[in-house]
Amino acid sequence: MNVLFGQSKPRADLKDERANDKIDTIIGAGTVFTGELEIKGTLRVDGRCEGKITSSGDVVIGESGQLVSTVQARNLQVAGTVKGGIKTSGLLEISSTGKVYGDIEVGKVIIADGAVFQGQCRMNTAEAQPLPTKKE
Repeated sequence: MNVLFGQSKPRADLKDERANDKIDTIIGAGTVFTGELEIKGTLRVDGRCEGKITSSGDVVIGESGQLVSTVQARNLQVAGTVKGGIKTSGLLEISSTGKVYGDIEVGKVIIADGAVFQGQCRMNTAEAQPLPTKKE
């Protein structure tokens, strides 16, 4: 089921964005992880991570989750805090409680009312072409 933060019904337009809702790895509240983390599946962070996270699947940052690292994943949902660069091939969703401080490179982005985003955004889609500059 493709349900995003704050929604009770699946979003049909995101049908293929998340292939599975199963969480493979959890970093629980009160846990601090420092280093590089490579994951093939889905990761949920409710604790603190410092370093680098690379996932071929999805990453979910819970409300108590804190990342001081770079993150590369298929999709990323942020309800906590991320300080560092983010790169997703799919969707980055920052919920109303989410805070992102760093540059992002994404396929799609959703920033909810009340969310914090400080950084630059680069969209990696065929449609996201810069406007032509005026020639003199």
